[in-house]
Amino acid sequence: MQNEMVPLPQGTTIIPSEYINFLSSDDDKDWRGVKRRGLEQGLYHILAERAREIAGKKKLETKSFVIELRVDATLEQGDVRVQHSWRTPITRPAWLRD
Repeated sequence: MQNEMVPLPQGTTIIPSEYINFLSSDDDKDWRGVKRRGLEQGLYHILAERAREIAGKKKLETKSFVIELRVDATLEQGDVRVQHSWRTPITRPAWLRD
């Protein structure tokens, strides 16, 4: 995340608005239902905390971001790959809506 963070001239900073977390096919089968929802919520919380930490005293302009889980059949069980995107989030998961 720190490599993708962009400091802006007015003393603020932005981060990508979407983080896609790729799991192996086997891990995808294991992370279903409540367990998957907990994983998504945990990843969101960790990402938000990390964003605030590396932004430091600068204001973080990125107001929301999306965590998505997908399958990458080339990954071995236990391996993950994370890809960021600067695309504007369109919908937020239900557990993030008020």
